[in-house]
Amino acid sequence: LVLTNSDIPNETVYASIPDGSGGYYIGGDFTRVGEAFRSRIAHIDQAGNVTDFASDLNLNGRVLTLALDGSTLYFGGAFSTFGGTNSSGGFYNLTEETFRSEPIVEGQVFTSAPDGNGGLFIGGNFSSINGLKRDNLAHVDASGELTDWAPGTNGTVNELSVFNGLVYVGGNFQFIGEEIRNYIASVDAQSGEVTDWDPNADGRIESMYLDSDNQLLYLGGYFISIGQAARNRIAAIDISTGLANSW
Repeated sequence: LVLTNSDIPNETVYASIPDGSGGYYIGGDFTRVGEAFRSRIAHIDQAGNVTDFASDLNLNGRVLTLALDGSTLYFGGAFSTFGGTNSSGGFYNLTEETFRSEPIVEGQVFTSAPDGNGGLFIGGNFSSINGLKRDNLAHVDASGELTDWAPGTNGTVNELSVFNGLVYVGGNFQFIGEEIRNYIASVDAQSGEVTDWDPNADGRIESMYLDSDNQLLYLGGYFISIGQAARNRIAAIDISTGLANSW
Protein backbone atom coordinates (compact mmCIF):
# COMPACT_ATOMS: atom_id res chain seq x y z
CA LEU A 1 0.00 0.00 0.00
CA VAL A 2 1.45 3.35 -1.07
CA LEU A 3 -0.14 6.64 -0.07
CA THR A 4 0.34 9.86 -1.96
CA ASN A 5 0.47 13.17 -0.13
CA SER A 6 -3.18 13.72 -1.00
CA ASP A 7 -4.16 10.57 0.96
CA ILE A 8 -2.35 11.30 4.23
CA PRO A 9 -4.47 11.62 7.44
CA ASN A 10 -4.40 15.06 9.03
CA GLU A 11 -3.73 13.68 12.55
CA THR A 12 -2.24 10.67 14.31
CA VAL A 13 -3.04 7.06 13.35
CA TYR A 14 -3.06 4.78 16.42
CA ALA A 15 -4.31 1.52 14.91
CA SER A 16 -4.25 -0.19 11.53
CA ILE A 17 -5.28 -3.63 10.32
CA PRO A 18 -5.13 -5.30 6.87
CA ASP A 19 -8.47 -5.74 5.13
CA GLY A 20 -7.39 -9.00 3.49
CA SER A 21 -7.40 -7.49 0.00
CA GLY A 22 -4.28 -5.35 0.05
CA GLY A 23 -5.84 -2.36 1.79
CA TYR A 24 -6.09 -1.24 5.41
CA TYR A 25 -8.56 -0.05 7.99
CA ILE A 26 -7.08 2.73 10.09
CA GLY A 27 -8.13 4.44 13.31
CA GLY A 28 -6.80 7.41 15.22
CA ASP A 29 -7.27 11.09 15.93
CA PHE A 30 -7.80 12.28 12.38
CA THR A 31 -10.86 14.00 10.94
CA ARG A 32 -9.72 13.92 7.33
CA VAL A 33 -7.81 11.47 5.13
CA GLY A 34 -6.56 13.34 2.10
CA GLU A 35 -9.55 15.33 0.87
CA ALA A 36 -12.09 12.93 2.40
CA PHE A 37 -13.69 13.78 5.73
CA ARG A 38 -13.47 10.74 8.01
CA SER A 39 -14.10 10.88 11.75
CA ARG A 40 -11.31 8.85 13.38
CA ILE A 41 -11.83 5.69 11.32
CA ALA A 42 -11.36 5.03 7.61
CA HIS A 43 -10.63 2.44 4.95
CA ILE A 44 -7.93 2.75 2.30
CA ASP A 45 -8.00 0.25 -0.58
CA GLN A 46 -4.98 -1.44 -2.17
CA ALA A 47 -4.61 1.39 -4.67
CA GLY A 48 -4.31 3.93 -1.83
CA ASN A 49 -7.80 5.38 -2.33
CA VAL A 50 -10.07 6.32 0.58
CA THR A 51 -13.33 4.37 0.26
CA ASP A 52 -16.83 5.35 1.40
CA PHE A 53 -16.49 3.21 4.53
CA ALA A 54 -17.46 5.13 7.69
CA SER A 55 -18.16 8.30 5.77
CA ASP A 56 -21.23 9.01 7.91
CA LEU A 57 -19.79 7.95 11.27
CA ASN A 58 -19.25 10.77 13.76
CA LEU A 59 -16.94 9.87 16.63
CA ASN A 60 -15.98 12.57 19.14
CA GLY A 61 -12.63 11.05 20.14
CA ARG A 62 -9.77 8.86 19.00
CA VAL A 63 -9.89 5.23 17.90
CA LEU A 64 -7.14 3.21 19.60
CA THR A 65 -7.81 -0.40 18.58
CA LEU A 66 -9.17 -2.32 15.60
CA ALA A 67 -9.83 -6.04 15.25
CA LEU A 68 -11.17 -7.92 12.23
CA ASP A 69 -12.94 -11.26 12.55
CA GLY A 70 -14.57 -12.51 9.36
CA SER A 71 -17.05 -9.88 8.23
CA THR A 72 -17.02 -7.96 11.53
CA LEU A 73 -14.71 -5.04 12.26
CA TYR A 74 -14.46 -4.10 15.94
CA PHE A 75 -13.22 -0.69 17.03
CA GLY A 76 -12.69 0.94 20.39
CA GLY A 77 -11.01 3.96 21.86
CA ALA A 78 -11.33 7.16 23.80
CA PHE A 79 -14.50 8.47 22.20
CA SER A 80 -17.67 8.78 24.26
CA THR A 81 -20.46 8.97 21.71
CA PHE A 82 -21.20 6.76 18.75
CA GLY A 83 -24.43 6.39 16.80
CA GLY A 84 -26.27 8.52 19.34
CA THR A 85 -25.17 6.26 22.20
CA ASN A 86 -22.64 6.85 24.98
CA SER A 87 -20.01 4.20 24.28
CA SER A 88 -16.34 3.87 23.47
CA GLY A 89 -16.72 0.69 21.43
CA GLY A 90 -18.59 -0.45 18.35
CA PHE A 91 -19.03 -3.12 15.68
CA TYR A 92 -19.25 -2.77 11.90
CA ASN A 93 -20.75 -5.53 9.80
CA LEU A 94 -18.80 -5.40 6.54
CA THR A 95 -21.32 -7.58 4.71
CA GLU A 96 -24.43 -5.64 5.73
CA GLU A 97 -22.58 -2.30 5.89
CA THR A 98 -24.15 -1.47 9.24
CA PHE A 99 -22.75 -0.03 12.48
CA ARG A 100 -23.90 -0.81 16.00
CA SER A 101 -22.75 0.61 19.31
CA GLU A 102 -22.67 -2.55 21.40
CA PRO A 103 -21.26 -3.25 23.85
CA ILE A 104 -21.88 -0.06 25.83
CA VAL A 105 -18.51 0.70 27.43
CA GLU A 106 -18.19 3.16 30.32
CA GLY A 107 -14.59 4.25 29.90
CA GLN A 108 -11.86 3.85 27.31
CA VAL A 109 -10.98 0.80 25.20
CA PHE A 110 -7.27 0.44 24.49
CA THR A 111 -7.05 -3.06 23.01
CA SER A 112 -9.20 -5.86 21.60
CA ALA A 113 -8.77 -9.44 20.41
CA PRO A 114 -11.29 -11.75 18.68
CA ASP A 115 -12.08 -14.95 20.57
CA GLY A 116 -12.36 -17.05 17.39
CA ASN A 117 -16.11 -17.60 17.83
CA GLY A 118 -17.42 -14.19 16.80
CA GLY A 119 -16.94 -12.63 20.21
CA LEU A 120 -14.32 -10.25 21.54
CA PHE A 121 -12.01 -9.77 24.49
CA ILE A 122 -11.51 -6.09 25.29
CA GLY A 123 -9.21 -4.23 27.63
CA GLY A 124 -8.65 -0.65 28.64
CA ASN A 125 -9.56 1.79 31.37
CA PHE A 126 -13.22 1.18 32.13
CA SER A 127 -15.45 0.27 35.05
CA SER A 128 -18.57 -1.17 33.44
CA ILE A 129 -19.92 -2.66 30.22
CA ASN A 130 -23.60 -2.86 29.37
CA GLY A 131 -24.30 -1.53 32.86
CA LEU A 132 -22.43 -4.34 34.67
CA LYS A 133 -19.20 -3.92 36.63
CA ARG A 134 -16.06 -4.88 34.74
CA ASP A 135 -12.62 -3.68 35.79
CA ASN A 136 -10.58 -2.94 32.66
CA LEU A 137 -11.01 -6.42 31.15
CA ALA A 138 -14.08 -8.13 29.68
CA HIS A 139 -15.51 -10.47 27.07
CA VAL A 140 -18.55 -9.98 24.85
CA ASP A 141 -20.14 -12.63 22.65
CA ALA A 142 -20.97 -12.44 18.95
CA SER A 143 -24.21 -10.55 19.67
CA GLY A 144 -22.45 -7.90 21.76
CA GLU A 145 -23.75 -9.30 25.05
CA LEU A 146 -21.44 -9.26 28.06
CA THR A 147 -20.41 -12.73 29.30
CA ASP A 148 -19.56 -13.84 32.83
CA TRP A 149 -15.81 -13.83 32.05
CA ALA A 150 -14.51 -11.16 34.44
CA PRO A 151 -11.01 -11.57 35.92
CA GLY A 152 -10.54 -7.79 36.34
CA THR A 153 -7.36 -5.80 36.99
CA ASN A 154 -6.40 -2.97 39.33
CA GLY A 155 -4.96 -0.89 36.48
CA THR A 156 -5.24 -0.32 32.78
CA VAL A 157 -5.03 -3.12 30.22
CA ASN A 158 -3.01 -1.97 27.21
CA GLU A 159 -2.58 -5.15 25.14
CA LEU A 160 -4.30 -8.50 24.58
CA SER A 161 -3.41 -11.62 22.59
CA VAL A 162 -5.39 -14.86 22.37
CA PHE A 163 -3.80 -18.24 21.69
CA ASN A 164 -4.53 -21.87 22.48
CA GLY A 165 -7.31 -21.20 24.96
CA LEU A 166 -5.48 -18.46 26.84
CA VAL A 167 -5.72 -14.68 26.90
CA TYR A 168 -2.39 -12.92 27.39
CA VAL A 169 -2.85 -9.58 29.15
CA GLY A 170 -0.37 -6.71 29.39
CA GLY A 171 -0.75 -3.29 30.94
CA ASN A 172 -0.26 -1.18 34.04
CA PHE A 173 -1.57 -3.46 36.79
CA GLN A 174 -0.26 -5.44 39.76
CA PHE A 175 -3.33 -7.60 40.38
CA ILE A 176 -5.51 -9.61 37.99
CA GLY A 177 -8.43 -11.45 39.52
CA GLU A 178 -7.21 -12.18 43.04
CA GLU A 179 -3.65 -12.97 41.97
CA ILE A 180 -0.54 -10.79 42.10
CA ARG A 181 0.75 -10.35 38.56
CA ASN A 182 3.05 -7.48 37.71
CA TYR A 183 2.04 -5.92 34.41
CA ILE A 184 1.58 -9.18 32.48
CA ALA A 185 -0.45 -12.36 32.95
CA SER A 186 -2.36 -15.11 31.18
CA VAL A 187 -5.98 -16.03 31.84
CA ASP A 188 -8.04 -19.04 30.82
CA ALA A 189 -10.29 -17.89 27.95
CA GLN A 190 -13.23 -19.96 29.21
CA SER A 191 -13.14 -19.81 32.99
CA GLY A 192 -11.37 -16.48 33.56
CA GLU A 193 -8.97 -18.18 35.98
CA VAL A 194 -5.49 -16.66 36.18
CA THR A 195 -2.79 -19.21 35.28
CA ASP A 196 0.57 -19.78 36.98
CA TRP A 197 2.37 -18.15 34.01
CA ASP A 198 4.21 -15.17 35.51
CA PRO A 199 6.96 -13.25 33.63
CA ASN A 200 6.88 -10.69 36.48
CA ALA A 201 7.80 -7.47 34.69
CA ASP A 202 9.02 -4.49 36.71
CA GLY A 203 7.28 -1.89 34.53
CA ARG A 204 4.16 -1.53 32.44
CA ILE A 205 3.60 -3.28 29.11
CA GLU A 206 2.73 -0.98 26.21
CA SER A 207 2.83 -3.29 23.17
CA MET A 208 2.53 -7.00 22.45
CA TYR A 209 2.97 -9.16 19.36
CA LEU A 210 2.19 -12.88 19.37
CA ASP A 211 4.40 -15.16 17.28
CA SER A 212 2.32 -18.33 17.50
CA ASP A 213 4.66 -20.32 15.23
CA ASN A 214 7.61 -19.89 17.59
CA GLN A 215 5.50 -19.73 20.76
CA LEU A 216 6.79 -16.28 21.68
CA LEU A 217 5.31 -13.01 22.89
CA TYR A 218 7.29 -9.95 21.81
CA LEU A 219 6.78 -7.16 24.33
CA GLY A 220 7.60 -3.48 24.60
CA GLY A 221 7.17 -1.18 27.56
CA TYR A 222 8.75 0.50 30.55
CA PHE A 223 10.37 -2.58 32.11
CA ILE A 224 14.07 -3.32 32.61
CA SER A 225 13.50 -6.81 33.99
CA ILE A 226 11.06 -9.46 32.73
CA GLY A 227 10.95 -13.24 32.46
CA GLN A 228 13.75 -13.57 35.06
CA ALA A 229 16.19 -11.62 32.88
CA ALA A 230 17.42 -8.07 32.38
CA ARG A 231 15.70 -6.65 29.30
CA ASN A 232 15.62 -2.93 28.55
CA ARG A 233 12.09 -2.14 27.42
CA ILE A 234 11.84 -4.88 24.78
CA ALA A 235 11.82 -8.66 25.12
CA ALA A 236 10.61 -12.00 23.78
CA ILE A 237 8.87 -14.25 26.30
CA ASP A 238 8.19 -17.98 25.96
CA ILE A 239 4.42 -18.41 26.15
CA SER A 240 4.79 -21.78 27.91
CA THR A 241 7.36 -20.96 30.58
CA GLY A 242 7.10 -17.18 30.95
CA LEU A 243 10.87 -16.90 30.66
CA ALA A 244 12.73 -14.44 28.43
CA ASN A 245 14.62 -16.04 25.56
CA SER A 246 18.00 -14.89 24.25
CA TRP A 247 16.51 -12.32 21.83
